[in-house]
Amino acid sequence: MILERKKIPIGKIRINVENAKMMETLAWRKDNQAWIEKLAEDMVKHGLLFPIVVYYDKKYDDYVVVEGNKRLLALRELSSGGKHGVVDCYDILVGDRYPSVEEYWSRKITKDF
Repeated sequence: MILERKKIPIGKIRINVENAKMMETLAWRKDNQAWIEKLAEDMVKHGLLFPIVVYYDKKYDDYVVVEGNKRLLALRELSSGGKHGVVDCYDILVGDRYPSVEEYWSRKITKDF
C-alpha cells in the first residue's frame, strides 16, 4: 500500500457514506454523543495516536475517510463544528498504481489476502 502522511484541513475531509460501517456509526452517534465527547477529551490529552486514512476525491476536491470515521467525528467536536484546524492523515496514493480507490480495494482484497 502506498501512503503519504500529510496534514489536511478538517473541512476538506468527509466521512465515506459508502463505508459499510457508516450507517452504524451515524445511528451510534445519536446514542453515544457522550462517547464522542470522551474520545475528543482523550485526543486533547494524548493527541491523535493513529492518523486517519483518507483518499483524494478529484470530483469534489476533498478527501474521503477510509479508516477513522469516529476519530473524525471527535475531531470535529474539537474544531468549532469541523471548520478549523488540520488533521494528521495517511493519504492513499491511488493515482500512482490504481485508477480509482475501488480498483485499489478490489485488488487489495483479491490479491493481498
